[in-house]
Amino acid sequence: MSEEEVREPCPTPLSWQDVVETFRAESERWQFDEHRLHGAIWGDGPPLYFLNGITGNHELFALSAYLLRDQFRCVLLDYSGSDRDRLSESPRSYRSISRDLLAIADTLHDDSFCIYAAPFGTPAAIQTMIDHPSRIEQAILQTPFAAPRQLSFTERMLLKVTRKARFPVRRIPGFARLQALNHASWFPPYDFTRWQFFLENTGHTPIGGLARRAKLLTDCEFGQQLGEIQTPVLLLRTEGEGRQAAELADDVGRQLGNAATESLHTTGHNVFLTQPHRLVKLARAFFTGESVPSEADSRPTDNARLGHAIADCEPIKDC
Repeated sequence: MSEEEVREPCPTPLSWQDVVETFRAESERWQFDEHRLHGAIWGDGPPLYFLNGITGNHELFALSAYLLRDQFRCVLLDYSGSDRDRLSESPRSYRSISRDLLAIADTLHDDSFCIYAAPFGTPAAIQTMIDHPSRIEQAILQTPFAAPRQLSFTERMLLKVTRKARFPVRRIPGFARLQALNHASWFPPYDFTRWQFFLENTGHTPIGGLARRAKLLTDCEFGQQLGEIQTPVLLLRTEGEGRQAAELADDVGRQLGNAATESLHTTGHNVFLTQPHRLVKLARAFFTGESVPSEADSRPTDNARLGHAIADCEPIKDC
């Protein structure tokens, strides 16, 4: 039997509008510490916490949580300082994000939990595994980094002058174009509205909050502590990471002692939104102890990245 004959069929693509509407109606909203921290819980089962990227809010994970909610209690959260009127409460270090994470878990009576961290959140997950190794049972770290990222002089100056600004990033000239250049080609070509949802969601991020989070990118350093982590970790790599991000993630992979690596092609950074079925397939297998399904041809040619032009739609569809 040929490979194409045994290939698992693509599931029906998700209607993100229906999923987000269901998420807003069914999820349990939570907040504490005088509204400083807030988020949502969806599903039943062992707790699975999600750490956001540098922009956008927890609703970007709604599609992935929808697919996991029958097996996990998905805990979605926003970082402190996400509201434009509370920028001064933005986290000052990744350790402060880790403390917030554990405060949420304590409030929800979760002695231990699994975690999925988008790239910006990976140092907070690493910090937690170092400081409190018994709290995180397993972790998926997407394109992780454990050393400072290098910012240009212009980037540093922009962060300095905008850290108190409250207006949303969508008002920055060229924001939509830059997002499109970096991310649009990875979104499903059959549903342009999903890209619009991402653009609108990330565009609401206060520029001051983004600047304060970006500062954390330069203050991340774990040294030899990284090699002491024994928590089972799955390193998730995606296409389009960029040279610096890929090198930093490679370095994490070399130092972690109990980590496996899997790659997903034609997904881009926002795999939880562009290809949630494929992400969830890996996550479910890893967190439940099943064998993690490897994807062949994880680093395709540039032509494969142009989903609109591929005759074989299987890697491009939401599966």
